[in-house]
Amino acid sequence: MTSRVKRQCFIGLALIILASGAWAMVHFFSRQAHPDPPQVVFYGLVVDQDDHPVEGVEVVVRTAKYVSNPVMGGSTPGWSTGSTFRISSQADGRFKVAIPANDELLDIKSIRKSGYDWVYDLAWTLGPPHNENDNRQFQLAGYRTDASLPAVFPLHLSSSPKPAGKASRGGFQVGVGGRLVPSTLVPLNVPSAGPNAPQNSKEESDAIGIYLRTKRKTHSK
Repeated sequence: MTSRVKRQCFIGLALIILASGAWAMVHFFSRQAHPDPPQVVFYGLVVDQDDHPVEGVEVVVRTAKYVSNPVMGGSTPGWSTGSTFRISSQADGRFKVAIPANDELLDIKSIRKSGYDWVYDLAWTLGPPHNENDNRQFQLAGYRTDASLPAVFPLHLSSSPKPAGKASRGGFQVGVGGRLVPSTLVPLNVPSAGPNAPQNSKEESDAIGIYLRTKRKTHSK
């Protein structure tokens, strides 16, 4: 190999190294200017009717982004292209879910353990404003998670005569002006399971009616 050819090979190799270094620098500073969003973790706690933690509960959670709706226009939850997680609660009743980056929605699909019923408020199905404490679905833009304030999911042991306890969404809701409002435990107005739960559709309709009348009387005072 002549000296001229060697010089050309050396120059070519040097240019390749310089180009690779330049690309790496551009990639690095681009990542610094547009970093990945921080990992968001959802925290939950499963308790029984005596407020004792329940271990080994299977929790199925879905997360998703909003996607465009080609038929109706606007956007709709993209559950079919989202992620599904199956987690077991620990000895202290806690569980957590690392939410994929940029996902905007979280849905508690099911909470199951043999001998227990997951208890939620049937009044939540009425929609706003009755579902403000619904801990089954979350729009993450208006919600801040907190490990010290997990969402509380009551279970009811089928053989227990004691009604289920309270529930909470956990974390903080983002209020007006970005003010963080901590979640609190709330009673279940029309529980889905337990000794005080409706046993059929008529009882459920009657219980919902009583709840609504009570709500109207409270607001009229």
